[in-house]
Amino acid sequence: AGEFRILGIPPGNHVVVVRHLGSAPITVSLDLAVGDTVIREFDLAPAVPAPPALDTVSVRARLLLSAVTLGKMAGYESRRAQHIGRSIDSTTLQRENYRDLGDILRAHLPIHLLVTEGGSYVGSTRGMVSDLNGNSQPAGDSGDRQRGAGPACYAQVYVDGIRLYTPAQGAKLFDVNSIPVTGLKAVEYFPGAAETPPEYGGTGASCGTLLIWTR
Repeated sequence: AGEFRILGIPPGNHVVVVRHLGSAPITVSLDLAVGDTVIREFDLAPAVPAPPALDTVSVRARLLLSAVTLGKMAGYESRRAQHIGRSIDSTTLQRENYRDLGDILRAHLPIHLLVTEGGSYVGSTRGMVSDLNGNSQPAGDSGDRQRGAGPACYAQVYVDGIRLYTPAQGAKLFDVNSIPVTGLKAVEYFPGAAETPPEYGGTGASCGTLLIWTR
């Protein structure tokens, strides 16, 4: 409505300047005593001569995909832009969606795939370590062992940011072929704890980290 109220002005003489683009400014001097309330109206007249027209502003910008836009994929896009880790994008996954995920991972990522009659698991028999009690690294649960899974350096697995497998005695191994490729958006792989992003790190990352992102 063009109305302004200014409070807390100390007593004394004050200069009020009213400006508006395209209008001539108005300057008045006001003497204020303690407790004064002053009401003034200002009628602005067009500036003479008229101000020059502003040049057309042309704005060029690139689209920044924010966390709000990308949702759960924000971290993936950020790491991909910074070339952190290795990844398979949605284009590749959809082009090869007739294959099992394990075959796609082996073709595009520097991983070792341990295959049994019951599934395919990301891991390696190289770099195996023992725990403080001298036990070798886990070989899955009893069902995994019956299907031929042996002690190995198995990578931890996250799906949409939720950890579904971490190396631990008795933990059921994660079969990468259990997820249909047609429902995937991206896959990331980090070969060890040092390469794994901090939010997915910890002791479970010592054998690598596999991040799977669904649509």
